[in-house]
Amino acid sequence: MDFKQQPRAMIGAVVGVVVLMAISAYWLLNRAEEPPPEEIVTEAPPPPPPAPPPEPEPEPPPFELPALGDSDDVIRELLSTLSAHPDFASWLIPDDLIRRFVVAVENVANGNNPAQHVPFMRPSSRFAIDDSEPALRIAPASYTRYDGLAATIASLDVNGTAQLYRQLLPLMDEAYAELGIPDSAFSGSFQRAITHILEVPIIEGRPIIEPRASFFYEYTDPAFQNLSAAQKQFLGMGPDNVRIVQGAIREIALAIGISDLPAGNVILR
Repeated sequence: MDFKQQPRAMIGAVVGVVVLMAISAYWLLNRAEEPPPEEIVTEAPPPPPPAPPPEPEPEPPPFELPALGDSDDVIRELLSTLSAHPDFASWLIPDDLIRRFVVAVENVANGNNPAQHVPFMRPSSRFAIDDSEPALRIAPASYTRYDGLAATIASLDVNGTAQLYRQLLPLMDEAYAELGIPDSAFSGSFQRAITHILEVPIIEGRPIIEPRASFFYEYTDPAFQNLSAAQKQFLGMGPDNVRIVQGAIREIALAIGISDLPAGNVILR
C-alpha cells in the first residue's frame, strides 16, 4: 500500500464510521419516539338473557257438586283419598252416604246413639264383663273391640277432611233440610255433636257396673250413668280409644275453623 494513500484511507474509514453512527442514532431516536402499541382490550361477552319464567300451571276446573241423590260414587272417590287404613273402605260401602252422615251427626248432637245409621262401626265381638271380683267391671277385651275404629278415625287426613267438609257442606245442608228441623243449619248440628263427644270423660280405671236387664248393664256411678246414650256408647270404647278419637276430632274441628271446644276431662277411678 502507498504510504501517501494511508491518510485518505483512514479518513474514509473514519467518515464511514461517523456516518454509520449517525444513521444508528437517528434510527434509535425515531424508534424511541414511536408510541407504544395500543393494548387490545377484550370485552367480556354480555350475560345471557334471563330464562323466561315457567308458565303457570292451569287452574283446576271448579269442583261441581253432584246432585244429592246421585252423589254416592263421587263421595266414595273423594273420601277414599282421606285414609289408607284397610278398615276405612268398609265405611264407604253403604248407600246414601251424605244422608247417613247427617242423620248420625244429628243423633249425636241430640245425645242419641247413632249405631243404627253407621252399622259398619259396630264391633264384631260382643260386650264382655269381668266378674272375677264381687264388683262387676267392663272387661279389657270389650275396649279392644274398638281399637280398629279408633285407629281408622285417627288415620284420617286432617286438612283433607276439613277441606272436603267445606266442599260438601252444601250437600250436607240439603240433606239436613230434609229432616225438617226449623231455624237450624247442619254446621250448628255438627258443632254440637263434636262438643258432645269432647265432653265425654276419659276414665283412667275400670268403673263398676251392675246388671239392669238381660244383657244390659249400667254404671253405678251417677256421673257416668247420667251421660247421654251417645256419650255412654263412646265411653264404652275405653280410655285409650276415647283419647285417640277425641284427639282426632279436635284436630279436624280446629282445621275446619271450630275453635270453641271443651277441654279434655280425665277422671281417675
